[in-house]
Parts: sequence; structure tokens; C-alpha cells
Amino acid sequence: MATGDTTIDDGLLDYIGRVTLREPEILRRLRDETSCHPYASMQISAEQGQFMALLVHLLSARKTLEIGVFTGYSSLAVALALPDDGRIIACDISEEWTSIARRYWREAGVERKIDLRLGPALKTLDDLKRVPFIDMTYDPEWAIWLRAVGMGDFKPKRVLTFDSTMIAVEAAMEGAGVAVGPPQLFREELASGRLFQPFPQIVDSGKAWWFVCPPASVNRPKTRAFEEWLIEELSAPQTRSGRTALVVSGRR
Repeated sequence: MATGDTTIDDGLLDYIGRVTLREPEILRRLRDETSCHPYASMQISAEQGQFMALLVHLLSARKTLEIGVFTGYSSLAVALALPDDGRIIACDISEEWTSIARRYWREAGVERKIDLRLGPALKTLDDLKRVPFIDMTYDPEWAIWLRAVGMGDFKPKRVLTFDSTMIAVEAAMEGAGVAVGPPQLFREELASGRLFQPFPQIVDSGKAWWFVCPPASVNRPKTRAFEEWLIEELSAPQTRSGRTALVVSGRR
């Protein structure tokens, strides 16, 4: 059993890339083109793409579902690993971004394997039953939201569990499923399109946030400035609540 953490510094990362990475040339070109995109951070790494291809082989997968295509790196990596009769259902809402994906799918000869569906992957609450849930270990936020929208009896079959809301929402941004969390903390991601809110229902969780500090720090200028900034942030139209609101979100 490991007794500590192994930090992956630049030298180790470079070694892993040189020794283990076998990135096809067409994937490298797609990654390079996407690196200039304003939302390039939405693309997975070459190592992640290789790992996804390995999973396809290990599982003998023939059908896959991708929610959030972007410029197509992950779908191309998976399509190249699928057998000739393999199929991907790929969902996105951007014609602009997926036009890049289609160009590379066509060049790689895998376009026939990919069924691209433009439009929201989740149109009704019933569609939630088809996608993986991302949950928090010690927090009943999903239960609160589902009960509020009339789905209290629903038990998801596929659940990824993390111990932090921030990590759970990061997983949603990577396309791992749908998460629930406070929209106050993710306004920029929602505005930029990195996160997508498929349903309008925002539920009061019954929780509250508290700003606390040592008594000796109450009147310090930095403390006052931080307090004023918090009040200003929470006074924005989407955050005018003293309680934590919950909203379902996932990758576009």
C-alpha cells in the first residue's frame, strides 16, 4: 500500500509521454488545431484519449455514447479503436465546433461509425434516466433536487461519486455525466458554455453560507474588502439567495 503521493512533475510527464504515448498523426493534428481555440481547455489530453481507446479494447465495446463532442478528439480516438461495425452516438449543440470534428472523422475514414446528433442531450426530465449521475459522497444534493422536481423515487443505475462538489462539476465539464451544484459558484463556466444547464428548475437546498473570521480580523481593511466583494457577488441576479441553490449541469 502506498504511504504517500507521487507528484507528476514536468520531467515525469515528459517521460510518460515519450515512452507510453502512441498518438496517431491525425489525432495530433486535431489536438494542435484545437489548441488555438478559445475553449481549448475543454479538449482531453492525448493520454486520456489513449486510455479511452484502451478501454474500448479491454471491454470489447461496440456501442458508445458521447455527451459533448467539441472538436471531436475523444470521439475520434474511440472511433479509431472501435471495430468496423462499432457505433458512437455523439451529442452536441454546436454546429461550428462539430464541423471541425466531422472534417477529421471524414479524413480518418470513421465518419460512418459516428451518429452525430445536434441538440440538447437532455430535453426532458425522463432523459436523466439515460445518463450517468455524478454525486458527492456525503451530500444528498441529488436527492433534494430529484424530490423537488417530482422524481424522488428514481434511483440512478450509473453513479460516479466524488467527495467534493467542485470535483464533481469538473467531471461534468469533462463529459462524464450530469452533476448538481450551486450555480453561484459556476457562473463563468455556464456563461462560456463549458457547463450547460438543461433544466430551468433551481432548488433551494436549505443550506446557508457563512463568512467567518477571527474577532481580531473583523475590522481589518482586507477583511472588509473581502466581505464587500462577497456581498457584491451574491447580489448578482442569479445569486440573490442566502441559501445554496441547486441546478443540474453537464457538458454541452
